[in-house]
Amino acid sequence: MRMSKTCYKKPISESLGFVYSKLEKMSLKAKKIKKSVLKQFQIKGNTYSVVIVKNDRDDPLEPLVHFISTLQDKTQILDGYRIRWHRGGRRIKSVLNI
Repeated sequence: MRMSKTCYKKPISESLGFVYSKLEKMSLKAKKIKKSVLKQFQIKGNTYSVVIVKNDRDDPLEPLVHFISTLQDKTQILDGYRIRWHRGGRRIKSVLNI
């Protein structure tokens, strides 16, 4: 399901570590497109991870791609979305340069 990034912004910023805006800045400054940022946060006692990765397509409307998952390893999260979207659509395939 595609949701606005603002849905999770508050709980991510309130958890320990960098605030949401800092995570986005770190992702945008990454020299390599494959470099991603991971942070864990909680909502109602459940632990989630957010992975923010730079869009490898030059898209000013969507410079970053955000993933929310119950997994804790960013490689597993990104690989899981690659498999999921490879079956269901082409958009994520082009965003992650598969």
